[in-house]
Amino acid sequence: MQRRSWSYTIIVTVSWMVLVGMVLVGLPGPVSSAAAAAVHSSGPIPASSAASHDLPEGPWPPSSVLAADPATVPPPEGTVPSAPSAAVTPCPAASGVHSGAPGTGKTVALTFDDGPGASTPEIMSILTQAGVPATFFNIGVNESARPALVRREASRGFVLGNHTWSHPQMTGLSQSAQGTELDRASAEQAALVGRSPCLFRPPYGSYNSATLAAAAARQLAVWTWSVDTEDWKATSASSAWVNRIVSLGTAAGNLQHPVVLMHNAPGGNPATVSALPAIISYYHSHGFTFVDLSGGTAAPNPYGDFATDGWSDVLALQQGTGKVLLYPRTGVPFSAPAQASSGWADGWTATRLGDLTGDGRDDVLALDPSTGDLLLYPGSGTSLGARSQVGNGWNGMREITAVGDLGRDGNPDLVAVESSTGYLYRYPWSGSSFGSRIKIGQGWNAMDELTGAGDFDRDGYVDLLARQVSTNDLYLYRGLPSGFGPRLPVGNGWGDLRSLSGAGDYNRDGYTDLIAIEKSTGILKLFTGHADHFTAVTPIGNGWSGIVTLF
Repeated sequence: MQRRSWSYTIIVTVSWMVLVGMVLVGLPGPVSSAAAAAVHSSGPIPASSAASHDLPEGPWPPSSVLAADPATVPPPEGTVPSAPSAAVTPCPAASGVHSGAPGTGKTVALTFDDGPGASTPEIMSILTQAGVPATFFNIGVNESARPALVRREASRGFVLGNHTWSHPQMTGLSQSAQGTELDRASAEQAALVGRSPCLFRPPYGSYNSATLAAAAARQLAVWTWSVDTEDWKATSASSAWVNRIVSLGTAAGNLQHPVVLMHNAPGGNPATVSALPAIISYYHSHGFTFVDLSGGTAAPNPYGDFATDGWSDVLALQQGTGKVLLYPRTGVPFSAPAQASSGWADGWTATRLGDLTGDGRDDVLALDPSTGDLLLYPGSGTSLGARSQVGNGWNGMREITAVGDLGRDGNPDLVAVESSTGYLYRYPWSGSSFGSRIKIGQGWNAMDELTGAGDFDRDGYVDLLARQVSTNDLYLYRGLPSGFGPRLPVGNGWGDLRSLSGAGDYNRDGYTDLIAIEKSTGILKLFTGHADHFTAVTPIGNGWSGIVTLF
């Protein structure tokens, strides 16, 4: 294994000491959103006019953004050399400094610096449920500490950028030392996700001509921001701090292309997590299109995207064969099925629960009612892996349903109805098992076809759909921090439908959709979602009568 050279150890250690010294002598504090916008509202800054530029920004002290002392972290193998031809993944030629979100019309880019950190799973969950793309500027040292989160970011389709290896003040380093910072960060990311970044954000927004030259030599586009939430200053997730972050994060004024700066440092940014849904809602309601800094507008890969290609796939239990079939999508409609698993029984129920195993792939839970065992099938891209038991005594539960991150802790949750009482329980995933169940409703024996709807109404919380047995009306239960709020009718005459299943954003319009099988015809139908109702019903397949259930 390649080891760190003494020369690099000295460079990093000195940089670390220099940064601490800067704090002691009082480096200027962060500028306001308005000031940042004034500096960076007109597109790229030519390299010739950027001999030295500081856009002061936190967090302080410097050590608070690092998961470990860089001098103690072995460098990645296969460090990317400075020559562009040797880059792991070639990037488009880049020049200047950018701070306006790509695209035409009104576009907004949400960006997160200093990760991955304790709040990264929650941030990704909110973004995924809201269908919002984003860009994560990760620190190499922090990536080495939380590699599973980096892989999950990439598998969800988020854009990953270079935020240096150890978060130094770049203007205090030589061009060679700056290049080493970029190379090590790019190499770490390439080792984890198979490709190196094409975007770079200098720590603290500070750069000089040497920084731009080092970035250009590596085909890294340089990005700053135009809206600063100053979320790193928050000392708690109190309403005062959250409201301040929301206020600054939405202070775009007349900007047509704001780039919003937020953070996900190692220690976590709970106030940022609490503020994010309101920031998303603001830009949605003001007609902005969300983009990442590569110009992409596609929503993060939805839960159920087994191939991690940006499309939500469908799994189906085939009647009488014990086979689970995967119907992949690379567009509209579904492609021909392939066997994903075997050894199932017609009476089993199942649900897609997101990534439980930390490998960036979505997994499946199944309930065997004959034994009461709850079984975990890990996703592997095109099939389900060997199952393992994660629970027993579930005979008395029905309608097991994945609802996403209801508890807002970065982990997916399961809900289920207890047949004997009609109580609705939430089962939080703790990273390796389900925690103690929490009662969140009663009277649910009157409901069936429970379906996790994602963030159906785009308010930042996951929602639940369910059908009332006596009337065949479909209801939306809006998500709240503590469970689900009052229900809202969203459809009637649903008695001839079965196997309701969330389809992610099937038609790429920014809203989650629903699919179901029509009992009388075997036709698979798409119900196009739009905030609090369905706008259209479209047949998308036939011959589905031989399918027991969809998930």
